[in-house]
Amino acid sequence: MIIILEEENNYIKVLNTRSREYECSTNELSEIHKRVGVSLGERILNKWPLKEIEIQNAQNKRGTGYTFDHSNVTLVTMMRAGLYLSLGIKEVLGNGFSHILSNKATEIKAESVIERDIILVDSVINSGASVEQYIEALSTARSITVACLVMQSGFIEKVQNKYPLHEFYTSRVSDNYYVGSGKNDTGNRLFGTF
Repeated sequence: MIIILEEENNYIKVLNTRSREYECSTNELSEIHKRVGVSLGERILNKWPLKEIEIQNAQNKRGTGYTFDHSNVTLVTMMRAGLYLSLGIKEVLGNGFSHILSNKATEIKAESVIERDIILVDSVINSGASVEQYIEALSTARSITVACLVMQSGFIEKVQNKYPLHEFYTSRVSDNYYVGSGKNDTGNRLFGTF
């Protein structure tokens, strides 16, 4: 299943447009990634059930409220370009989950994700080769949800055929297959390392 946020959210369309503009500064771009991460996180959280809790309200009375149980969630951030998107998702998750920052899929220890609900975060999915390596490394997980800012349209068919049990959330889909370098690389743009 693929969820494309800009199809249902005009604010995301505006953020996506700004993130693609050449003159978008490093600080602005990282903030856009974080904001999109918040929206992705909110959308992803809708798939998990709420947990009923007892609260004390502003009138000092007991009542019923709701929260998410994140105790089984592991956020896996594909470094470095996935960092700001991941920080937005992390903001929505709050506390009670584990977080793995990873430079390559081989760093993932299978025993650390056994029966966990994984949110795998990368900024851009082009061919999907890196994401597929991570999905393989995370194969002991109970569920895998992939979140990204941009997914290349050529990867969609592969998702539908090869990963029908996983959920993919993206801010937008691009027909432009392009792997950046120098000033055009997403990681370099996010961190100002040209």
